[in-house]
Amino acid sequence: MSDGPAFHRVIPAWERGATGRGVTLAIVDTGVDSTNPEFAGRISAASADVTGAGRTINGEDNHGTQIALIAAAARNGSGILGIAFEATIQALRIDRPGTCATEDPNVPDSGCKFTDDTIAAGVNRAVDAGARVINLSIGGSTINATLRAAIARAASAGVVVVVAAGNNGDSTDPAKNPNEPDPFASSTANAGSANVIIAGSVNENNVISAFANRAGSFANIYLNGLGERVCCVYENGQIKITTDSQGRRFV
Repeated sequence: MSDGPAFHRVIPAWERGATGRGVTLAIVDTGVDSTNPEFAGRISAASADVTGAGRTINGEDNHGTQIALIAAAARNGSGILGIAFEATIQALRIDRPGTCATEDPNVPDSGCKFTDDTIAAGVNRAVDAGARVINLSIGGSTINATLRAAIARAASAGVVVVVAAGNNGDSTDPAKNPNEPDPFASSTANAGSANVIIAGSVNENNVISAFANRAGSFANIYLNGLGERVCCVYENGQIKITTDSQGRRFV
């Protein structure tokens, strides 16, 4: 069910043994479904809710889990196949308690909320645990001094930080510049220098997504990946399949 590996031309890397084995990938996000069979035996003991709320790493939404699936779903003959399918996943939950559960698609500012200090706590914990890659699929305003210091520390430790370019590519808000990565991404890149990758999005035809912020002055560290029609949501350990009123099935 996975066309991502071929699309991203990673099969030659697999043939050379680059499967993620021995590498810890930190997902600083909304948590990861620890019961998903795609992650069996590969969730780091250093995973945690870093907000201080004492929650499990199992989030209230699917965002962090879907990032982890794309990056590292198992090569187990079922479900989907991730890019680094033998990597260890360190799930670092940073969503402000209760915010993810309130998301309403009709209310633009609803849903998951994060603070820079909590993101920094996740980044620092990842570095302390020996993560080689930190993923930040987050957008927003310019990062504060605490998070700048955490990103700089990660870069100094040789950690690669991947940050989303932003979703304002088709915005008509004059305060947003669709031709540059959003302020969260650009300020993260400035803090981490050559160790930061800004991730944009293309569709299945390799055309940049309308919603994606462009590379602008960060073209030297900007990479695109498939970011539209990405499979899948899991439920009770299986890919969730729904049927509409006309009998059509969707994953």
